[in-house]
Amino acid sequence: MSKELVKLLLNNSFYEDHKDKISDNFFPDKLLSVYQSLKDLHETYKRDITLAELWEKYKVDHPTMTLATKKEIGELFNTIRQLEDIGLDIGEEILTKVWIEELEREAADLLISGGDIDEVISIVDRIKSGNILQEEVEYVTTDVYEMLEQVEAKHGFTWNLPVLQDAMGNIPKDQGVLGVIAARPDCYSDDTEILTEQGWKLFKDLDRTEKVAQVDEHEEVSFVYPTDYIENDYQGDMVSFKQSQGRIDLLVTPNHDMVLKNRKNELVKIKAKDNIPSNYKYIHSGSKKGFNFTLTPYQRFLIAYQADGSTARKGCTGERGHFTVRFSFKKQRKVDRLINILNEAQLKYSITKDKTKENYTTIYVQCKELPSKNFDWIDLSKVHFRWGEKFIEELSYWDATRRTDTRIKYDTTIKFNADVVSSICALSGMQCNHSVFEDTRSDKFSDIHSLSILTNRNFSEVRSVTKSKEYYYGKVYCVTVPHGRIIVRRNNKVAVAGNCGKTAFYVSLVYGEEGWLEQGAKVHIICNEEPAIRTQVRGLGCWTGKVKSELLENKDLAKDLFEPIKDNIFVQDKVNMSIEELDTYVSKNEVDVLIIDQLDKLSVKGMYNRSDEKLRVLYTSAREISKKYNCLVLAITQAGAGAAGKMHYGFEELDGSKTGKAAEADFVFCVGMKDPKDTGGIDDYVRCINIPKNKLSGFKQPVFYTLEPEYSRMRS
Repeated sequence: MSKELVKLLLNNSFYEDHKDKISDNFFPDKLLSVYQSLKDLHETYKRDITLAELWEKYKVDHPTMTLATKKEIGELFNTIRQLEDIGLDIGEEILTKVWIEELEREAADLLISGGDIDEVISIVDRIKSGNILQEEVEYVTTDVYEMLEQVEAKHGFTWNLPVLQDAMGNIPKDQGVLGVIAARPDCYSDDTEILTEQGWKLFKDLDRTEKVAQVDEHEEVSFVYPTDYIENDYQGDMVSFKQSQGRIDLLVTPNHDMVLKNRKNELVKIKAKDNIPSNYKYIHSGSKKGFNFTLTPYQRFLIAYQADGSTARKGCTGERGHFTVRFSFKKQRKVDRLINILNEAQLKYSITKDKTKENYTTIYVQCKELPSKNFDWIDLSKVHFRWGEKFIEELSYWDATRRTDTRIKYDTTIKFNADVVSSICALSGMQCNHSVFEDTRSDKFSDIHSLSILTNRNFSEVRSVTKSKEYYYGKVYCVTVPHGRIIVRRNNKVAVAGNCGKTAFYVSLVYGEEGWLEQGAKVHIICNEEPAIRTQVRGLGCWTGKVKSELLENKDLAKDLFEPIKDNIFVQDKVNMSIEELDTYVSKNEVDVLIIDQLDKLSVKGMYNRSDEKLRVLYTSAREISKKYNCLVLAITQAGAGAAGKMHYGFEELDGSKTGKAAEADFVFCVGMKDPKDTGGIDDYVRCINIPKNKLSGFKQPVFYTLEPEYSRMRS
């Protein structure tokens, strides 16, 4: 009967219904190894299995089979294949008969070995009654005291946000709870760059060690570490912004914040999908303060060398250990300007008339170091906007054309130099339009990078910008910064635009004052979105009430402040973790609170026709983990596009699964924010926690809090 049972077990429904009732003892040795391969297939693919698939799996599981064994197992498969198909109702009878055989064998073994006679009698009674497959039933107690003690609420951990504590009550202790926290980030297309201290970088190329440029409400630029990084899959319409003269080119999700200047010259935010007043202005740059106020004479010399200098032969006028560089000019104004610079820089030089070129003057200059033809000597982190103004002014006298006092055209074949100049303009309150002209004459010729610079304005009129829908399928990216505005570039067109945010909520619950760590909870955070070290540093700032720069300046103080909670927090990167590995991890550790950011990115065994089926299994498994190990599991997820720009929304907006996630959860928090158009374009940092599902207390009204982004803290 064991061969018939194997054939029946190819049916996934039959396998799932009876897998807990099947013993390995049902199968002889060779057939047992076949059954083990079959079990693996069912647990992986969750569907009916064919004999051909089982044969291929068996060969993979037993790669060292001899030809004789392979032939023997092949004949066994042929025998199973030739068996008549058996209905599932008949299958129940077959399974019962196999169980009877197993019970009879078990009873015989007990009698032979002198085992417990009462156990033998029990087995015989089961065979006679036909109660073979029935599982043991465990009834709920009828003892009133025991009954009430089991359901008595045990005081567990509390919420450190008073309005949330009032709404939810204590988190039950020794009763597993699954919660879902959803928020909606909005992002840029994958070909968008962000300005960093090292220059322009694609969002997808950030290694998360860089500081990026943020802009405050006064248009002042500073470099900061992002507090969050966003990378998501996106499919659907995005919004394209293109300016008629090529000064703006952005592609963003519909609810992304666009930064504009209104009629009162205030910076405001408006959703990309919304109507933008025609008398508003798009912003291209801000003004950075820094250490470099003055452009030194030697820096002026380097600008000149980048444009017109070259390396001369040794021995022209060089001294030992020095390099000699050469300039050759026809225009007397350049000769006079360079001589003035050399005198101020105290560089030795000599002047000759070029014998090969009529009316040309050649100047040889001695340098301790060989100058670079690139602008790699510029440190953007130290640039002051006044220095930037002087840099562009000096550049205009060399490798550029001064159209007017405020309009300059700079051309170069070196893309790196064009990017540096573009960065300096973005930090110095200027508008810079970077165009590339391809030179197709031959491979020997380089493309021309042409920068049109307006030194007296940093905006473009809205009326000159065309907005349209554009279908997009791929990754989208963004970062979060305290001021909520970043400097970005797409297709070499620079703009100031909004950023994203979603992680501060759970960081505040864990690390905040009277949060779970301070209450003594063992908190484990699994990160597959933001690097774990970044989450830990954000948590340190939340716990201490200090920004990252303050922590870096006084590491000893930071260490002392972190001491009371450091043994209770466990944060780790797990990019490719499976839900099965998560279960194993929790089983081996003391866990009171488990946070997965994001749960949707964990893998799970099986093949699924739709993504929502997979998500349902993931969230079911997460719920089982919470119940099995009596801990609070918080699943961080995204809200869908319909939640963007909304203060109020429900679990129908949960990304990827409108019902599957919510069905498994004990509570759901949907974090919303006001649409910037309702707040004059200024983020007031008021957030709403919508509670569409709450099995803890039953309270389902929205509650509000204010975010302190610099510390990732919430307050009522």
